[in-house]
Amino acid sequence: MKKILIPLIIATGLLAGCANDMTYRLEDPKTCIDVRGNQSNSGGSCTPDQVKVNRAALFKQCKDLGGTPSMRQMMGMFTVILGVDCLMPDGEIKDIYGEKFEKDTGKQLYQ
Repeated sequence: MKKILIPLIIATGLLAGCANDMTYRLEDPKTCIDVRGNQSNSGGSCTPDQVKVNRAALFKQCKDLGGTPSMRQMMGMFTVILGVDCLMPDGEIKDIYGEKFEKDTGKQLYQ
């Protein structure tokens, strides 16, 4: 039974994070960082120009911290962009997109 529950709990957590992420993007298209998965009929579409501006802002924030920005993805049935990771000089990885989500909404992205 435990062997079934642990993967189920992990999957539920990942899906909740994705749902939070999509809700965030739909509520404020200025936050989207990828056009895939965001071009639905529910009005949450994001233009490629918006994506470029949003990514540039997050990448700049990372570089200002002295880090190297990179896109973070989860591969599955669908490709979902989960955020922008910032690799710091000491090897630490900061989730810039997750921090922005928390600052804007007061919630944690992956909970």
